[in-house]
Amino acid sequence: MESAQRDLEELVFRTLLERAVPVAIFCWRATEGWPVEFVSSNVSHVLGYGAEDFLSGRVVYARAIHPDDLPKVTREVEEHSASGDLVFEHEDYRLIDPEGRVIWVRDLTAIIRDDAGQITRYIGYIFECTARHEALDALALARRKAEAATLAKTEFFNNVSHEFRTPLTLMLGPLEDLLAGARGELPGPVGAELVMVHRNAQRLLKLVDALLDFSRLEAGRAEASFEPVDLAALTTDLASTFRSAVERGGVRLVVACPALPEPVFVDRGMWEQIVLNLLSNAFKFTLSGEIAVSLELDDGAVRLAVRDSGVGIPQAELPHLFERFHQVRGAAGRNFEGTGIGLALVQELTRLHGGTVSVESEPGRGSCFTVRVPRGSDHLPREHLSLSPHPSTAASTRAGSEPFVAEALQWLPGETAPEPAVEAAVGGLPRKRIVLADDNADMRDYVRRLLSREHEVVAVGDGRQALEEVRARRPDMLLSDVMMPEMDGIELLGAVRADPSLRTLPVLLLSARAGEEARLGGLEVGADDYVTKPFSAKELTARVRAQLHLADLRQQAREATEASERLYRQLIEGAQDGIVVVDREGVATLANSAAQRMFGYDERSLVGMSVTELLAPELRDQHRRDLAEYARSGGGALAGHFVELRGCRRSGEAFPMDVAASAVDLPAGLAIMYALRDTSERRRLQARVMQSERLASLGLMSAGMAHEINNPIAFIDSNLAVLDRDIRGMRSVLEEYRRGDATLAAVAPEVMEGVRRASEAADLPYIEANIERIVQRSRVGVKRVATIVTHLREFARLDHAEVATVDLRSMLESSVEMVQWRLDKQGIAVERRYGSVPPIACSVAAMNQVFLNLLVNAIQAIEASGRSEGRISISTRSAGTDAVVEIADNGGGIPEDLLPRIFDPFFTTKRVGEGMGLGLSISHSIVVEQQGRIEVESEAGRGALFRVILPRNRGETS
Repeated sequence: MESAQRDLEELVFRTLLERAVPVAIFCWRATEGWPVEFVSSNVSHVLGYGAEDFLSGRVVYARAIHPDDLPKVTREVEEHSASGDLVFEHEDYRLIDPEGRVIWVRDLTAIIRDDAGQITRYIGYIFECTARHEALDALALARRKAEAATLAKTEFFNNVSHEFRTPLTLMLGPLEDLLAGARGELPGPVGAELVMVHRNAQRLLKLVDALLDFSRLEAGRAEASFEPVDLAALTTDLASTFRSAVERGGVRLVVACPALPEPVFVDRGMWEQIVLNLLSNAFKFTLSGEIAVSLELDDGAVRLAVRDSGVGIPQAELPHLFERFHQVRGAAGRNFEGTGIGLALVQELTRLHGGTVSVESEPGRGSCFTVRVPRGSDHLPREHLSLSPHPSTAASTRAGSEPFVAEALQWLPGETAPEPAVEAAVGGLPRKRIVLADDNADMRDYVRRLLSREHEVVAVGDGRQALEEVRARRPDMLLSDVMMPEMDGIELLGAVRADPSLRTLPVLLLSARAGEEARLGGLEVGADDYVTKPFSAKELTARVRAQLHLADLRQQAREATEASERLYRQLIEGAQDGIVVVDREGVATLANSAAQRMFGYDERSLVGMSVTELLAPELRDQHRRDLAEYARSGGGALAGHFVELRGCRRSGEAFPMDVAASAVDLPAGLAIMYALRDTSERRRLQARVMQSERLASLGLMSAGMAHEINNPIAFIDSNLAVLDRDIRGMRSVLEEYRRGDATLAAVAPEVMEGVRRASEAADLPYIEANIERIVQRSRVGVKRVATIVTHLREFARLDHAEVATVDLRSMLESSVEMVQWRLDKQGIAVERRYGSVPPIACSVAAMNQVFLNLLVNAIQAIEASGRSEGRISISTRSAGTDAVVEIADNGGGIPEDLLPRIFDPFFTTKRVGEGMGLGLSISHSIVVEQQGRIEVESEAGRGALFRVILPRNRGETS
């Protein structure tokens, strides 16, 4: 037994090891050659060799190891064996599979020692990890390619930036001439649009300069000219150019740059770039509070600090902050546009000055960027020094601070309002309401003017404002830029799609990210359309019209679908039959009110339940098979017609029902609709009809029997009465004969002998002694037959006696008096508990018969039980508009299984010959005729209680 148990445990252990993870398990004996003692059967899936290859010795594991890796593997085994380790992990090594291919494995080895500490076995868990090493190789190759691509991109930016400057110059020159009035005064709207064009051309030039500077720095071709500069004055002037924009944005600007004791060697233009980039960055992410710029000596260096009370930077982002093209995602700022090279450019320019840049930040509390530049000129290349004895005051050859300030002003919220509404738009179509979200003020104004010709446009500056606007009043379309502060376009789209009231709102995304991948990405996150910048006016208006038209069509389709669904649900809910729709697995997805009432569940409980649980337990297994067959073929035992099954209510009560199933094709797949009909009431009605027909048949038979039997009974009863009278006369004659016996014997002995013989033959003494008893018993028997006949006649046709108002107490006492002699004879006590019950309207004779029958049954039950102390209790009480009479006994009771049949005609619990089984049936019929009901409660061995419930007034029941 123990051996079998060990074998079973070993089988379970091996199964778990071999199937749980893709690992091959080896067990080597620690002897010469390390022979394999055990290898898991899945070794072929992991290493390609069969288990028998190793067990038979055809393949030696060490020879399967790559020759270049074998010394390392052997050394690791020896080192860990000598050190006393229990478990160690090999460095990944290579194996050669049967087809000569190289596979990488990871080997976790356990060292097994005996009690003396000698190594007996090695157990190795070998994991195949070729894919991991291939991925690492691919990653290294990708890294090299990425570095090459970065260099190529830098070179590309350098070339493109140079090419951009010529057309920009040709754009900016004429624009500035026009704005200066070289062609006369410009009309208002034209002038405003040219200002917008000039502002964005300057912004483009700033971007081109930044790309050009950065590419030069990366290529080592930056042309720096370090000269002694009054750094405090220059820094103060640069910071002051931002004061107007900062203060309009609700932020204080504090500049603390006291005069320094000596000039500082810097490249003036590069220092401008450093200061302006840091100020621009601080303003972008500071929505309130202050920005402080300070300059002071710090040992052998000058320290510039730009501190803000803005949104701060997460700690995880700080190590990457000065990387090229890196942007902090999700940061709440005034604008989301940018290339991600501003801070990287600051770092490179600072390095050219032999300095460093650092940052300290805490989310929600702001940031501080610190630039340290060494004093003097010893750290700078001599060929790039300008050794003028006086601090330089030359103007920068760059665009200076103007593009930075102009861009910052665009981040401030502008007052934009929708165009005045008109009755109809182009083409006579109604005007639609569009919410436009874009953080670039120029783009926002341009798109608003473009679309306002046909639609009502509400323009906002970021995604959060847009979400508040669409929630406050649902528009016809949302048009949003992708890159925005506070909440970007993707986040805005997600919030819209998550809101049930906005889920179907058409959303069109605008983005500067071009390419098929970007467009598909926008559509995948739920956008209805995706437009890349730059776009033409015709393209944008056409796409907006198309999406609005599609939205109208979708709305019409939804309304039609909703109308169809309402009709469908009304039909379902109005159905008298229960209807349950289930999926292919038999799980309910819909249940109408009739089904909920039928099974006793509410909709929440019923939906999600297996339909099989609604059947009686003995039918569930077969129904699962039928359901699977129906789902597979659309046919089977349930298809297309009603079948009789037994349902199961929530209470556990089983009930009969008719069931029909039909297939329903839904978008989610095949569903099955069950039509369910509770047939309990129908069964009860059928039983009543059958009972009525049976009673009618019995009534006809009873009436015929009564008619055929009644006349002979009457004749026999009359003859018995005459016989009784004649017997008394014959007894007198016999007495006279006996007085003459002696005389006759003396006179005619032969006659007397004949009389004697005749008397003996006729058993005259017995007749004399018993004739009256015999006649009396015959008369009793005839009366019993007459009683049975009377019961049959009453059963055939109940006596519709006249209804009268009577006191229940007096009626019950009258019934007790009729059986009092029998109660006294059996010593049965009667307990009376009469409540306050007003007189009732009923058929007095019929109800007397009921009460008398119940009392007689109680007496007979006590007699049959053999109890020495019988007891019958009679009670009355009122219950609402009803009167209740209860007659109980302490007899033998009625078995529970017989209670349902107790009122059936000819059913009796008495011994054969002691009753016809009509008394309770007739009583039941009489009570029902009186518009009441009769109930019974009983337990075998503990007596019975019959309860008669009658309305106090005929036609009024509770």
